[in-house]
Amino acid sequence: ADIAVLDLNARRAWHLDQLLGPYSRFGWHHPGPFLVYLLALPVRLFEPTGTGIYVGTVLINGAVAMAAVSMMWRRASALAALWASVAVAGFSLSLTMDFLQLPWNPYLVVLPLVLFCVLWADALQGQPGSLAWAAVVASYLIQTDIGVAPFCVLMIVVAVMAFGVHWWRSRNEVFVRQRTSGLIGLVVFLVCWIPSVVELWRDSPNNLTLVWRYFTSYQGTMPPLAVALHQSLIAMTVLPFGYDNLWDQPLARSDTEVLLGCIGILLIASAAVAIGWRRRQTLALTLTGAGGLAVVVGVFSTSRVTGTIYSYVIIWQSVVPCVFVLALGLAMFGPAGDWVGARSSFGQMLDELKMPNVRVLSGVAGLVVVAALVLVPITVWKTL
Repeated sequence: ADIAVLDLNARRAWHLDQLLGPYSRFGWHHPGPFLVYLLALPVRLFEPTGTGIYVGTVLINGAVAMAAVSMMWRRASALAALWASVAVAGFSLSLTMDFLQLPWNPYLVVLPLVLFCVLWADALQGQPGSLAWAAVVASYLIQTDIGVAPFCVLMIVVAVMAFGVHWWRSRNEVFVRQRTSGLIGLVVFLVCWIPSVVELWRDSPNNLTLVWRYFTSYQGTMPPLAVALHQSLIAMTVLPFGYDNLWDQPLARSDTEVLLGCIGILLIASAAVAIGWRRRQTLALTLTGAGGLAVVVGVFSTSRVTGTIYSYVIIWQSVVPCVFVLALGLAMFGPAGDWVGARSSFGQMLDELKMPNVRVLSGVAGLVVVAALVLVPITVWKTL
């Protein structure tokens, strides 16, 4: 039913008359129609077969995955981009292909969150273009699934504050970089919120009022922090243990898998911080920070879930290990910073020892490790 309603909304969006996002069973809509306008063209092109909405879903997920890898290439190196492509591909396999082609709003925010974290990390380096486009992606995420709003809003506030610090230190120099990209992103950001603002004045009560009433009038019980933490950790271990796609049930995983997943997350995040700090790779450090904020906000959000903690409510938190893996790739293969004591990349350090083709070998070795962690059959993990 949700897919049918989304398809109808996409058809309506073609006539520029769709002001709200996907419908919620609680009597309100998600904040905006960004998703349905993206789906409007493929839905129109494939009428009346109804396959357009699935084509649009695959295009959205594919586009954000390529954009994330491209950002890694532009801001780091080809090896970092190759590492990122394997990480994103492995994460996609863990989610399953059915997940990535299902046009359902809780699923259509997962891969875009990876791109959002990469843009956010770059925005903290004082890049106005990345800040503007991070705001655009955050708008898409919030309008598509209000469940990710706390995380996105917090991240944008932090990014704006960091950008303000960069502007204060360098004044007008900060606006020279990415000026065109920043202006285009700002225009897109403003345009994408016009339908939601129009709806505020058109309807009575408007959608914002309905959302506010729902979240402030709930009188039931919420999960204890320990339960919320356990459920969030299960979601964060989708990579590498997979997702069973049973959206109408709570996530389930053995204690062994949760423990192994937590250890893996801690090791990868620690390695990203240690190597990034040694090499003064600030982009790797800020991307690790994005993953850390996702953990904190994710657990808090889960503790505020009303009713049963269904898997679709918290599946967005599955991006955490992928973000940490990307940060590790930046730490190893990104350019060293200009702080005192910065170290060169692994390949460069070993090249200085006169070892042949070490950069390529180190990159391949890293890719093999990630591929092994991702592609080992889940049944093998479950036997541990």
